[in-house]
Amino acid sequence: MKKIVSFISLISIATLTGCNGGGGSTFFSDHFSGSLDPNYHKFDERNTDQYETVSGRLRITTHPGEDLWGGSPIKRGAPLLLHTTPSGDYSAESFVELFDPNTPGESNVARWNTQAGLFVFKDVKNWLFFGFTFHTNQGGTLPNGNGLIVTSTIGDVSKIEHYGAFSGPPLSRTIKINKSGNSWRFYVKSGSSWNQVGSTVSASFGTHEVGMGVKSFQSGGVTGRGYFDNFIIRN
Repeated sequence: MKKIVSFISLISIATLTGCNGGGGSTFFSDHFSGSLDPNYHKFDERNTDQYETVSGRLRITTHPGEDLWGGSPIKRGAPLLLHTTPSGDYSAESFVELFDPNTPGESNVARWNTQAGLFVFKDVKNWLFFGFTFHTNQGGTLPNGNGLIVTSTIGDVSKIEHYGAFSGPPLSRTIKINKSGNSWRFYVKSGSSWNQVGSTVSASFGTHEVGMGVKSFQSGGVTGRGYFDNFIIRN
């Protein structure tokens, strides 16, 4: 079982300055003030998955069992809203919220066994995820509860790179993925400081996309929603 690291201890690991990437020019930004940018790519848009702009935020709705995980006999996929990346190094960030109980009409949408956050995505066999998870009864893989999680899938083999407890709901914070060569680092913002979460992950994906998405675990998955705003890619 993965050792839980409290969010407080994550913050105390380091307050990073100048080495967390993403300090360059803006390659793409979206504040979701109107229609979705036509350059987005919707991966596995099926059934009644929804990508909507609501009050200046992107809302993605997923349905039971819409999951991505290596080695699964059936990969149903998950709704992802993706964008091309700059060549070379870059960072991608967004304010992410998993389940907002104060939103009108939201009270009947469950958050159990769902995840919302940022994806680095080549295909269903090669991707990274960093974001929030709310899980129950996952066969001892993780304790029940809220967390910040990093998962990797490389060559159709998935693993949990990091899990740390996070208080909530709602689960919300600005998060970022930073690419430097084949090294990937993950950050959460506290005040004006970026703090690294977990360890560096090494992966070479070649041509890929980056964006936002929501998953609903195949084991006990339910309808769930994630909210995003101020999605920015910097090079």
